[in-house]
Amino acid sequence: MEPPDSEELRKDFTKEAIIHVPDTVDEWHTVSGCVWSSPTPITGKARLSHIYPNHAEFFMHFLGVPVLMLDMLYKDLMVKGSSGNSNAAEMKQTLLHFSALLAKKKDHALDPRLILDSNVFPVRIPGGQTQLCSASADFAIVDRKAFGTAFQDKAQLLDFTFEKTHELRSFFEWVDMGNRRLSVRE
Repeated sequence: MEPPDSEELRKDFTKEAIIHVPDTVDEWHTVSGCVWSSPTPITGKARLSHIYPNHAEFFMHFLGVPVLMLDMLYKDLMVKGSSGNSNAAEMKQTLLHFSALLAKKKDHALDPRLILDSNVFPVRIPGGQTQLCSASADFAIVDRKAFGTAFQDKAQLLDFTFEKTHELRSFFEWVDMGNRRLSVRE
């Protein structure tokens, strides 16, 4: 049984920014501004597990701070893809984590078109620079090591290693980008 003021305490954490997370833009957060853990930064969410590792019960079960979920990463990809100030390294990490969650959760109603229209694809152009593009850009996916080596300075390629490309398989299936693989391009 919970103490009689438990509900009032939950409301305070929900309404007031009283969760302290140092080294974030705003050091004080409400429950909705937090996520318990995430392997990659989530726009607008402070990660708590590394700050309060022994307080999972309090934050997750008592206050209701969520764990990382597929829809959070989906929204984060759209925010990062439309912000114009995301960096390729961060986007690559977010895509890898999104793909891993996507592989585990097949029953979702997320619309891939919104991701395809966002600048979430890190594309390496000949010369070595990487830029974030939408799916409307012309680029290929390295699905064979030999092709990756042969075309690295000749074509616009999704900027993932051969190994990481295979980790993104669930993502590529979801967005229906199989025709972008170098092994099937004409």
